[in-house]
Amino acid sequence: MLFTLGLDSEFALLETVLTCIQDEFPKLRKYKSHMCIGLGVICFFMALPCVTPTGDYIVGLMDSYGADFSVLCVATCECVSVLWVYGVTRFINDIEFMLGKTPAPTTYWLFCWVLASPLLIGGLFAYRLIQYVPPKVKDGVFFPEFAQIIGWCVTSVVLCPIPLYFVYKFIITPGKVTERLRIVTTPAADWGPNTKEKLYNADTQFTDIGKAAYAYDNPASQL
Repeated sequence: MLFTLGLDSEFALLETVLTCIQDEFPKLRKYKSHMCIGLGVICFFMALPCVTPTGDYIVGLMDSYGADFSVLCVATCECVSVLWVYGVTRFINDIEFMLGKTPAPTTYWLFCWVLASPLLIGGLFAYRLIQYVPPKVKDGVFFPEFAQIIGWCVTSVVLCPIPLYFVYKFIITPGKVTERLRIVTTPAADWGPNTKEKLYNADTQFTDIGKAAYAYDNPASQL
């Protein structure tokens, strides 16, 4: 049961990574099977230390620093960026476009998305920071200091891209400080689901298919 549980979770994680890469580099979509095999082999070799005699300590370190603070912080940022910055109204319209109907009961979902989810997840993240205790090798024995430093480095690698990219976009955006802040926290007007009209417009406006809408050359997106 644990094997199948880990296996189906790995499918979703691997597909997430592949989708991100293919959205950024659309021309790689034709090589999805090769990318899947290559990424699977890389992950296999990266996971080998976890089955060594010290693998239990490595897994404990990864679990404490890679799947605790990081997940809660990223989830909080996702809720805030999608539901507060992008806007819950736009989010509901996108869902209605995909499902063909408005999610019901709408009031319940609005409460969960706008208030419950970001506040509860953010509260859990703050609680974990306040009540932080270094991970233990066994009862009463904490991980050595160098191991904790490695753990915090892992957490930093996961979390740093969020503020760094925000600062990068803020710096390259023209205008005054308030104008920059408004621009970087406002969704692009041309962003949204790939309707037929948008696909046809992209075909007439771009000669290089790689510069068109990211889903344009994906056969699954042809409506």
